[in-house]
Amino acid sequence: MNKLTQMKFLFLLQAIFNVVHIMMADQPTASSDVVRCNEKFGNYEPNSTYKKNLAEGFKLLPSEAAKDKNPDDRGFGFTFTGEDTDEPVMTISICPGYIKLKDCGTCVNDAILLLQKCPNQKKAMAWKNNTCLVRYEPIGFKPFEPWGVGHEISKDKVEDIEGLEKAFSQLFDNLLEVSDENHPLSFAFGTQPYGSNQHLYVAMQCTLDLSTVPCDDCWYFIINEMKKPCCRGAIAATIVTPFCYIRCKKETFLRNSTYYQNVVNALVSLPKDHKKTPNFTSETFGDKANDKVNAIALCAGYSKPQDCESCISHTIEEVRKKCPNQKGATGWRANTCLVRYGPYVVNHYDPWFVDHDSPSNHEALFPDELDKDAIPDLVDMLLKKLNEGSRTTYVHGSLNYRYNDSTNRDPMFSTLYMVMQCTPNIKPDDCKKCLQLTPKEMHKCCKGYEAATIVTPNCFARYAHADFRNK
Repeated sequence: MNKLTQMKFLFLLQAIFNVVHIMMADQPTASSDVVRCNEKFGNYEPNSTYKKNLAEGFKLLPSEAAKDKNPDDRGFGFTFTGEDTDEPVMTISICPGYIKLKDCGTCVNDAILLLQKCPNQKKAMAWKNNTCLVRYEPIGFKPFEPWGVGHEISKDKVEDIEGLEKAFSQLFDNLLEVSDENHPLSFAFGTQPYGSNQHLYVAMQCTLDLSTVPCDDCWYFIINEMKKPCCRGAIAATIVTPFCYIRCKKETFLRNSTYYQNVVNALVSLPKDHKKTPNFTSETFGDKANDKVNAIALCAGYSKPQDCESCISHTIEEVRKKCPNQKGATGWRANTCLVRYGPYVVNHYDPWFVDHDSPSNHEALFPDELDKDAIPDLVDMLLKKLNEGSRTTYVHGSLNYRYNDSTNRDPMFSTLYMVMQCTPNIKPDDCKKCLQLTPKEMHKCCKGYEAATIVTPNCFARYAHADFRNK
């Protein structure tokens, strides 16, 4: 893997068997709403053009935030209103990458309501429920002005403050490197081992109107805030400015808890029930919403039954070993099976991570033709197959693609094989949406590689130049 891919693999995903849902929806304190009105920048008049333009921007922003855009802009809302007037206004919003778009739009609307606490200020920001940030100001602003800072800090402190700060520093440095190398990557998250069987979770994000350097400056500003007495050693903290935020949390569940027992029961049941329903099994345990757990096991459509059963058992062992007390985890093993568990949700489609694996890291003989033509064409072909069968979650195919060999005047041909598969517990439209990520992710991680696999919690795609479908 190249350096960027290694960094994503190691720090954003915490290894293929140790991908842990950051569970950032939990609240570090009783209240997670922050409103900051900029009193120094000036006010607008009740019947002014500025107020009219601001109202128009607020009207458009929730729908802009909820639009299904390319992954780099996902959860980002942006409006310019009144550009032909003397008081144009910009509104901007961000939602973390793990928030569903519908929830993002709802949160932005709620944050706009919070901004009623700033009745006539020309600049203001609102942070709602640890889920979204909304900011407005006149067009023509100066990048990164930390004029408003909000702290949501847990009252509970860890015993090993220095150990926690060391873990945070290591994770932050590596997330920062990933963000700098892959701008615009305004949202980054990861986990870092801390203490005994514990993990520190960090999520950080900038508004996309900042370039790389001001974004880094904003994050470093927050780091200095975290060193203040109010924040040192907190088991959960959120610090937000008008341009960025950082959230960190030490998350575990107790081994004697009801949730833990439900995790154990769900995972133990997967191999048993897999014999009744080959290729996909889903188990749910728990009566109360806070303790309800769902676990699934998916085997690749080309895997043999005995290989599938063995793969599920080994993956469960690996997940329980490397994620001993995490509330959610996913394991993918040997290009054969996927095991996932986490809090029960009605809509199971939640692409909270994307992982990549290229077993050989060997480039194909003619990588440009593979990356530009063969992979996108074969993906399109398989997605059409998926559409033709409304109940199909597994499709496969092959494609002969042409390349030019400098040693031969005549065109040469090679064959590319690919499979794409979704977990059957998501809707057909979500399955297609999940698999549509494939070409871009393959281009990011594995450009020109002769074989690669892309995995998310809901789907996977695998290609190679040798036919692996009948193993």
